Amino acid sequence: GKGLLLNFYGKACRPCEQEIPILRRIYKRYNGENFRVLGVTSQETRLAASFLKYHKIPWPTLTDRQVELRGQMGVSSFPTTIFVGADGLVAGIHTGPLDWKTASAAVEQLIISVRAKQKKASSAAP
Repeated sequence: GKGLLLNFYGKACRPCEQEIPILRRIYKRYNGENFRVLGVTSQETRLAASFLKYHKIPWPTLTDRQVELRGQMGVSSFPTTIFVGADGLVAGIHTGPLDWKTASAAVEQLIISVRAKQKKASSAAP
């Protein structure tokens, strides 16, 4: 498994736009073997694609038109970022725009956890 940053954002959400440089920095620095960034929006696909292109967002984004995932995760405002561990459990939730210190610390903890699980699994293998 991998660590995951799920970023829920909405249209016309100024704080969502303000945190894009931090998310881009997280993506460039950490996205890879042990960690992924994934955006989630309730915008229709065409509007979401336009937003992604305008802001040059490189990470994949899900369209949650029926607001199912948002409801399951308990997201009630934008932006909300959910940090998910390799075990699929929520490791942390941040409501409001991310700052570098908070985001990078949470991501580094996820990656440490993923590596520890991998090490444990490889040492348990025959």
